[in-house]
Amino acid sequence: MSDCHTRKEKEFNAKQVRTLLIDNYDNYTYNIFQFLAVVNGVAPIVVKNDRHHISYGEHSFDNIVISPGPGSPTCAADIGICMRMLYECKDISILGICLDHQTLGYAKGAYIRQIAWLPGSQVQLMVVTNKFVKIYDLSQDNISPMQYFTLLEDSIIDAVLVPILRGWLVLIVLSQHGMLYRQQIGVEGYTGAQVLTETIHVQGREVQSKGISLCFTAAYRLLFLSYHDGSTLIGQLNPEGTCISEVSSVLEGDQDGQLRPAGLHHWKELLDGSGFLSACLV
Repeated sequence: MSDCHTRKEKEFNAKQVRTLLIDNYDNYTYNIFQFLAVVNGVAPIVVKNDRHHISYGEHSFDNIVISPGPGSPTCAADIGICMRMLYECKDISILGICLDHQTLGYAKGAYIRQIAWLPGSQVQLMVVTNKFVKIYDLSQDNISPMQYFTLLEDSIIDAVLVPILRGWLVLIVLSQHGMLYRQQIGVEGYTGAQVLTETIHVQGREVQSKGISLCFTAAYRLLFLSYHDGSTLIGQLNPEGTCISEVSSVLEGDQDGQLRPAGLHHWKELLDGSGFLSACLV
């Protein structure tokens, strides 16, 4: 048995994996360093993310790992050389962790809009980007999403999950063009990718502006739909989540006594179920 182990170890060491590890100034980087050194059979080469003269062509790497770090993928100072590496190193495997997993998506034109727990759950998570909505079950030993939703020829602006009849949920998505899409979903099982096609009718209203935000308050079962023209529509969602009725608007008076859209957006319930909301003002 020991001879077999020795032979396997020799075969493994003969195929040492060479990794470039980019450090985004995070303390966890050297935990990753130690793990890679054990798995690869040789220590990775570490460079800081502000070493702008580095080129992966200087060495023969098998892959690149980008560490976690503070900040946002939209800020060049936070991600340093990481974005350039993603564009230049298209022929090599790259793993991004935390911040730089977001950077991988951002490099492909996706960025995170929100992350939220499913109603009543602390293990199921919804991730909303401009490209997709994914729902994960963190209690399962599986990194693939349970549910995966996209739009055709439109971008996702915001999304909410609303409890409906018989323990089901309905996913409501606000698109860039101001349309509302819905999909009834369960919380168990894997369904794969789906394209959202079913729309929600807003009684007595026609979409005339691009969407900016979407909020649902369980206390009153109301949806707050905000648009780029400054308007906010408030409507009652029916029990099946298929129609919005009793629509009203949020208006303010100007100096001439005329009513105009109040310009409020990104409504948020301060405490789930409380009915107390805040909003941003344009």
